Amino acid sequence: MPDSNFMDVQLRDLHLLQVMLSEGSLTRAAALLDTTQPTLSKALARLRLQLGDPLLVRDGLLAASLPLLRSRGLSALPVTYIGKAATFALMSGFPLVLLGTWNALWSRVIGACGWAFLIWGMYAYLWAFVLYAVQIVLVVRRMPKLEHQSRQPVSRKADDHG
Repeated sequence: MPDSNFMDVQLRDLHLLQVMLSEGSLTRAAALLDTTQPTLSKALARLRLQLGDPLLVRDGLLAASLPLLRSRGLSALPVTYIGKAATFALMSGFPLVLLGTWNALWSRVIGACGWAFLIWGMYAYLWAFVLYAVQIVLVVRRMPKLEHQSRQPVSRKADDHG
């Protein structure tokens, strides 16, 4: 049988995170859930440990860099294979870790494989973060900002085109 306490804590914390994100405020989320702000802060800290802060930091960096990239005529940074491999490892690892919570030998083996995927995926994700940070620095140093052309209304006169 799976360890229900492990799964309950994760599901409860994910629900708390969903409410916090939808409300956009710890105070409003605490009021809606009929709990205290310190309880929500502890749940958020547990999730940060379980899911890994670097995952959130990398995505935050990419989102924050979009205006900078657009000012230089780019829509986004090129996708790297290391980032794709990291995502694959993380997405494969989480279900395997959950399967590893059963009290059977096969479950422990699958759980160990899941943790290996998660650890490898986390390091690959961090490496992709470093690559993106280097790319952003190179873009800032080597690509000039685009000059914004003032938009002038186009007026068509009868004698312009005949």
